[in-house]
Amino acid sequence: METKESAWLNETEELFRENLKGISEKDIRFYRLEEFWRNIQRLDQFSKDCPVCRETHAKVRETVAGMNDAVKHPGKRRRKFDRALSTLASHMTEEHGFLPPYYFTYRWSALGLPAGALVGALIDLVLFHGQKWGFIVGGTIIGMLIGYVLGGRKDNNMRAKKKLL
Repeated sequence: METKESAWLNETEELFRENLKGISEKDIRFYRLEEFWRNIQRLDQFSKDCPVCRETHAKVRETVAGMNDAVKHPGKRRRKFDRALSTLASHMTEEHGFLPPYYFTYRWSALGLPAGALVGALIDLVLFHGQKWGFIVGGTIIGMLIGYVLGGRKDNNMRAKKKLL
């Protein structure tokens, strides 16, 4: 026997596919509609245990119903649609641990830049008394690369756990 959530998901999928008609592939990527659909599926999956997911069903249904119109016409409807997408993605991130692709790669690379510059400056200061500025540049590059590699590993772990938005 089919559960209530599964019936809701099947009805929402039909509505989603119907509203996708006439939307170009470029717009599907730009408006993150594939991510939106994955989050709708997760919403259904987590609605058994999460009260926020359960309460969001009606809002998502309304958002899906106006999706085609929102994508094709800028203005108030598109802002409302974008807000609904962001709210759902934020909930999935904060409450259920899903992250955007390359989250750790970007974060760790950004942290590696100043850390590498600091290490390079300290080496320059200790060994050359501030005379060779190339250590700062080299340290910055090496710090960014180390952050990129470490962040990439964490992203691969999240990808393997299927925890990407």
